Amino acid sequence: MAYNLGALVGGGVTPLVAASLGASLGSPAIGLLLAGVSLVSLFATFGLPETRGVDLAISGNTAAR
Repeated sequence: MAYNLGALVGGGVTPLVAASLGASLGSPAIGLLLAGVSLVSLFATFGLPETRGVDLAISGNTAAR
């Protein structure tokens, strides 16, 4: 579900926002939008825990219990 919602927001909404920003503020606004999305991705990546050496089958998977 999270993967599909992320694809919907990233692949569907972002181009619509970029088109309206480009029409109203010009092309530098699209670059700022992309920089903002990149920063959100960077912070999300650094916020994830390290999973090296962790058995993913038992770490937080309630279906395996």
